[in-house]
Amino acid sequence: LYRSDGLVDRYPEAVRAIAQVQVRTDYERYRLERCFLRSEQRPGSFADECVDAAHPQRPLLLLWGDSHAAALFPGLQDTAALAPGGLRLAQYTAAACPPGMMAPTPDNPHCAQVNAFVRDRIAQLRPSTVVLAANWSAYLDPESGVHQPDPLELVSQTIAALRSQGVQDVIVVGPLPRWHIPPPRILLKAWADDLPLPERSDQVLDEKAVLLDQALETAVSTSGARYFSPIGALCDPRGCIVSIHEGTHYHAIAFDETHLTTKGSNRLLRSMRNQLLQ
Repeated sequence: LYRSDGLVDRYPEAVRAIAQVQVRTDYERYRLERCFLRSEQRPGSFADECVDAAHPQRPLLLLWGDSHAAALFPGLQDTAALAPGGLRLAQYTAAACPPGMMAPTPDNPHCAQVNAFVRDRIAQLRPSTVVLAANWSAYLDPESGVHQPDPLELVSQTIAALRSQGVQDVIVVGPLPRWHIPPPRILLKAWADDLPLPERSDQVLDEKAVLLDQALETAVSTSGARYFSPIGALCDPRGCIVSIHEGTHYHAIAFDETHLTTKGSNRLLRSMRNQLLQ
């Protein structure tokens, strides 16, 4: 079954890409095991390619966070190519590892080491912009099981520490929409029921992510950093985007409850492009 990608070839071409991400996660452009470390990897596993060494005169944007941060990289990479004068990228992301001053989670025993390594790299590389992104619900929600003393204050402290290191611009990317049912399943069920594939859905959204988005934006706005809300970019009163329609083909925005596909990353970063390149 897995060798044949879950018999995806039996699906019509229009929805085949959706079926494919159900059985094979779209991690290749996250740069898994190189710039997006698994929880068992130590910071020494970060590859040289995690920093774009070409054109050192160009400004550097550094991406720091967990798997939700890694999910932004495909879109960031395509966006950087459009920057006037060029933009270099650095990516230091690790599974289940919130960026900055936040307490490590039990799911990643090397998180404290990873974050110490990233802080040292920021001091060495002196990026002009640092983008912080994470599965904030896993660290900031009191019901998550991860104890964080005053977690929103820790986000503010992280921003202040980056400022003290000379980072001119800090951007915090808020929580992604969270679906109780993964978008591929929503879309394939519609296809199986002979219904039009929806662009948006509000049926299985986790409302707590919306409340967290608002709280995090308030905390960031008083810290001197900039805030970008994926929920604001991908959702409206009709619901949040679950599918991307290109010609005769459909793609899912995410391959599970929260992790963006490459197409989803590009769709989100198009909304963020002006903010990144200003």
